Amino acid sequence: MKKIIIPLLFFACSSNEQPVLAQTITEFDSTGGRYSELIVSKNVTPDYDVDDFVRIGTAKDAIRWSAETLYQANKAPKKGNSLRDETTLHYLLGLMTKQNLMKRISSGSIERTRFFTKDSTSITRATFKDTINNTANKAGERMDVPVYIERRLNSSRHNIFGEFGSEEWFSGYVDNSFETLSAFWDSVLVREPSAMSKRDVMKRKYPVHFLKKYRVFRMMDIADSVAVRLTATDTTSRANLGNHSACRYSSPEFSVHRRPGN
Repeated sequence: MKKIIIPLLFFACSSNEQPVLAQTITEFDSTGGRYSELIVSKNVTPDYDVDDFVRIGTAKDAIRWSAETLYQANKAPKKGNSLRDETTLHYLLGLMTKQNLMKRISSGSIERTRFFTKDSTSITRATFKDTINNTANKAGERMDVPVYIERRLNSSRHNIFGEFGSEEWFSGYVDNSFETLSAFWDSVLVREPSAMSKRDVMKRKYPVHFLKKYRVFRMMDIADSVAVRLTATDTTSRANLGNHSACRYSSPEFSVHRRPGN
């Protein structure tokens, strides 16, 4: 059975030095680089089976989690009319990441603005508009607009923006690419300079009870496909990460070095 080598570094390093997963990082701003996180269990024996490898969190995961936690549409502040405020970052996140903007243009019709199409993992950006109402279109799509909006507004967590008679909301796929989410976070920092930098966004804060069980290392960012391969349920498909040598490790995907502190 293949073994994961990285946790062995806990015993190879001197007591006043901790291993740090790192790599020369291409900076995307002046304050930091693009990180992933490796999480391993503390409750293991020296042989360290692959099952002690908990998960890898990529930079895209972290920045998406932060954006959605703070700026999901149904968390946008409400205006006096009880609809969501379309001047907020919550609305902007929808504009930048959601496939469709739906806007009511009459009592029974909505205009759909489609920003991109998605084929497998490929996203092609282009804007086009069409109209949806109570009559089925060629794709069989139809909507009873007044009933749909009324049902949505019955929930206190609705995500309807704008004004009555011209309500707006988002639908369809989500563009969760790092590039799109990074651009959104640039907008966050313009509007809210006190918000976390992108570097800090990728350094998730874990509760104390979690850190009692697991160790978290920051490392170079890796592709989603690599993270999936290294955390595959089928242990025979997990990659052997390399050979341990005196608290130093390197591979095309990871590099490890020593330095004092965290």
